[in-house]
Amino acid sequence: MMGSFNTAYQNSKDSVLREKRELIDRQHVDIINAIKKEYAVESFTTLTESEKRSFESLVLEMWSPKEGLTAKGEKFLNESRTILTKDSTEEQIERYFKRVASAHIKNNVNGNLALGALEEKLKEIKKEMDEMRGEKVSTVNIKRWTLEIMLDEAKRAVRSFKL
Repeated sequence: MMGSFNTAYQNSKDSVLREKRELIDRQHVDIINAIKKEYAVESFTTLTESEKRSFESLVLEMWSPKEGLTAKGEKFLNESRTILTKDSTEEQIERYFKRVASAHIKNNVNGNLALGALEEKLKEIKKEMDEMRGEKVSTVNIKRWTLEIMLDEAKRAVRSFKL
């Protein structure tokens, strides 16, 4: 009788562990596919070594081989919230900044946000990026990307003029 209990218990335990492993594996595939879609990557094999390292770091920030999705991974999948890591490429950093800062800069160009308020918001975004990466993002790049967004918005605004 005790033998059948131990066998049933072991079978139940094995089943739960197998299901958890399958869930973790599915989450890994989900993260990889979402990263490929987000960054328009067809195959990781075609990337440079630094890009591969960057994407590997991204995956490991959002997914753990033992636990599955991390909180960052859930936000990435559910809210399309990208993250930066110490291995993020310059292109990924620029893309992140432009995505996060764009609405604030558009408000400034459209006259809804004072320059001082925009500057404070950009400082907050830079600080967040620095913390995610564990190192400072270039202030020169932040200013250049801000100007690029502002020029694009100004062009759009001028095109809409009915003169």
